[in-house]
Amino acid sequence: MDFQIIAYQDTAPIRRVGISSSPGPRALDLAGSGFVDVAEVRINGVPSPEFLVLSDSRIIAQMPVGHEDRFIGTVVVLTARYGSSGAAVVRFRQAGGRQEASGLTRLVQTYLTVLLSSRGSDIFNTTAGGGLRDIISTSAQNRSIHALVSLALSRTTDQVISMQVASRAPLSEKLAAAQLLGVRYDRRTATAAVQVRISSAAGRDVDAGLRLATQEVA
Repeated sequence: MDFQIIAYQDTAPIRRVGISSSPGPRALDLAGSGFVDVAEVRINGVPSPEFLVLSDSRIIAQMPVGHEDRFIGTVVVLTARYGSSGAAVVRFRQAGGRQEASGLTRLVQTYLTVLLSSRGSDIFNTTAGGGLRDIISTSAQNRSIHALVSLALSRTTDQVISMQVASRAPLSEKLAAAQLLGVRYDRRTATAAVQVRISSAAGRDVDAGLRLATQEVA
């Protein structure tokens, strides 16, 4: 498992959704707030192929292909800023070459990589890894899943802090604590949503929302 790029995405509030009168493909005219560093606009769960941020309170977003005449059920604006809302998510992308991260991004990347790693996958340290993916795939319907996820977080926190004891990394890249904010399992989609608050030694927090399926991280 090799996650080099992590994009933090938090939802920006939308107050109004209208149909744009601009010529060309059908598009939505969105009014809201916090439209800064917009990373993606999702319409009915599908990314808009093209969007234009007119201001921090208005966006024109093209309807996804195949959705031009469909009922608009959901519209979400995702920003690349660190979020503290329950809707914030962390998306992983695999990259061909390594992309060095720094600061809080590096801390969260380190923590989540350990959290998602399977225990025993490192032959030189068989106890390493939080094993969260294994817990979700084997115990998702178990009533004790909350306790199991809490154990994975506790194990990961101890490991990361231990790894960083002798590190000369800045405080922004060092872990102070991690807290489980919530676990929700959807039997219909066999997907678990895990919300974790990661705190750096520099005093900054990130609420990372992970959506995990049996064999996939989304």
